[in-house]
Parts: sequence; structure tokens; C-alpha cells
Amino acid sequence: MSFIYQNSILIFSVLGIIVLLLGVYLGILWAQIKKKKQFNKNQEEKIEKHLEEQKKYVIDSLDIIALATIQGQCDLSECCIRTKNLLDYFPDQADKTDFQVFHQMYEEIKKFPTHEKRKEQSKQVIFNQDKERFRIEDKYRDRLLKSLEILRSDLKTF
Repeated sequence: MSFIYQNSILIFSVLGIIVLLLGVYLGILWAQIKKKKQFNKNQEEKIEKHLEEQKKYVIDSLDIIALATIQGQCDLSECCIRTKNLLDYFPDQADKTDFQVFHQMYEEIKKFPTHEKRKEQSKQVIFNQDKERFRIEDKYRDRLLKSLEILRSDLKTF
């Protein structure tokens, strides 16, 4: 007992230093947590901004494709493929009855090769495929053009 009484100042000084060091360590950890939270918040804001930019880009693309097709500057098949793929970014919109024509027509034209694979085909095969594609385009023309008009007016709500 006498040791504790004789060295009480030393013991309390050591305990005080330990508490002080723990406080400093706690402050360092708290600063790191605060920094990490700020970093995460900044990352979330960047992701949100990127998603908004991507959404705007897709909406603009849909509008341009729809307008070009309505004006006769884009083939119905190309419009259908592009529109169907872009609508997939908006699953709640893509399932609307007004836009089912894109999925239906796509199912019929997806079998046709494009780009390099199309160029590898013989002229006769390309001719036959084009004939079939034109038949499919004629089948869906009116419904597709009507859906494009609806799409253009609905884009503001996406």
C-alpha cells in the first residue's frame, strides 16, 4: 500500500498519458472515418452525376432516332434495333404496351446479320434478306411510327 501512496503522482501521470494517447488515437481514427465518409459521398455524387449524364444521353439518342425515322432519314429496322436497345435502359418504360412493337419487330429482325457479317454474305443472300426485312418493316410500319410519336412525347417523363 505504501508503494501506491508514494508513487501515486507517477501512477496518475502514467494513466493520464495513456488516456491522452488514447484520446489522440481516437481523434486520428475519427478524422480517418470522416475523411472516408467524405470520399464515399464524393464518389456517390460522381456516380449519380454520371448516371444522370448517361440517362440524358440515352434520352437524347432516343429522340434523335425517333425524329430521324419519322422524317424518313432512318430505316425502320435500324430504328427498331437501336430503340429497343436504348429502351432497355428504362425497363419500366420498355414494358409499356405502346413500345411492345419495338420488341416484337426486333424478335423478327434480330436474325439478320449486320456490319461485317452482312458484307460476308453473297449478293443473292443479302438480296433475299433485304426482301424479308422490307416485308417485316412494312408489317410494323404504322405501329412503329405511331409508337415513335408516343415515345417522343413520353421522353419528358423518363
